[in-house]
Amino acid sequence: MKANGLILRLSPITEALSDGEVEFLNTLLVAEAFATGELICSSNSPHHDSLFIVMSGGIKVRLTSQEGRLTVHAINLGDVANILAFMGASRATATSTLHAEGATSVLRLDRHTLERHLYSHPGLVYRLTCGITRYVHSRLRHLCGEVEALNQRITCTPFERQMQQGEFIRPTASHTELVMG
Repeated sequence: MKANGLILRLSPITEALSDGEVEFLNTLLVAEAFATGELICSSNSPHHDSLFIVMSGGIKVRLTSQEGRLTVHAINLGDVANILAFMGASRATATSTLHAEGATSVLRLDRHTLERHLYSHPGLVYRLTCGITRYVHSRLRHLCGEVEALNQRITCTPFERQMQQGEFIRPTASHTELVMG
């Protein structure tokens, strides 16, 4: 298995694929390198509907929709970016730009390339799609946990925050006497 195949094997989207399927998928990928801040992809670029798997460095994704703007970072080896466009989201629904964070290497999978193998390798396409779905679900659960933690920090009183962090000091007799006194 080539080096790209080993990195591809580490990606959470390929967990259910056999070694042979990972090797075949590796033949469909294009390795690319980008300098810090360089544009990897935008809604108007030729590869606007491609999936990008991080090999090194990171990707900053800026997604703009009717609901507002969101910035997501894909920085871990095997992380995936541009999933919505790859899965067929309309450009009218959301626009995105992907920029390199540091010197970045990616594996690019073009949607039309994978679609050409839909009938010859349906199991691979199905398991890869399931892997992408599990990856998105995992990221969503993680982000929801972060939002809940931030919400707790914002909405609780200083006393509640001390209780949650185990910093609360029980009152001594002298404290009670001062309050009751």
